[in-house]
Amino acid sequence: MSFQALKNFIKQSIPFLERRCQTKSDWKIQRQVEDDWWYWFPVVMGVSTREEMDKANAVQIQILNEVAKKKQQLLGGVSVDG
Repeated sequence: MSFQALKNFIKQSIPFLERRCQTKSDWKIQRQVEDDWWYWFPVVMGVSTREEMDKANAVQIQILNEVAKKKQQLLGGVSVDG
């Protein structure tokens, strides 16, 4: 393979490699959701929106998580604590 052919191959491959590097694997996404569950739990339970969670302070987030736990218990779900 000539240098020019190699150069052209690399130029063609870069957009693919850039797109490939921008996505995360499924297990990394799952891990990120698990790590941020304190944020997502009130949203999933319908107690809060993402916008509200973004603006909430630490105490408000704690309260929203407790309300989400109570809602889950009232709906007959399994306790978050185990």
